[in-house]
Amino acid sequence: DTLSILLSHAAEHFDQQLPEKKQALTLHGLQGTHNVTVYRIDSDHCDPYGEYLRQGMTDPLTEEQIAHLRKVGTLEAAEVFTASANANGDLELEIPLNGDSLVLVKVE
Repeated sequence: DTLSILLSHAAEHFDQQLPEKKQALTLHGLQGTHNVTVYRIDSDHCDPYGEYLRQGMTDPLTEEQIAHLRKVGTLEAAEVFTASANANGDLELEIPLNGDSLVLVKVE
């Protein structure tokens, strides 16, 4: 079985930059060791528009720039690790969240 948890950390209207925070997650009723994969969409991960601005790209884009932005915009695992449930069957995780971010946590 796979558990998927979607976390968001953003101002209501994206009108302010929120500081990084750590989100505690406790998943009950699990046993043993589990693979955890974290996917991120934020200013450092899967952000082709931010990359476009950082690189100072202008129109028209070259084929190489387009390929680069497509690669930057591909959702990839940001973190992969294992975590073990405790004797009570709880799996406890602490997930860092950047401001204006969306994070998918998959536990298998």
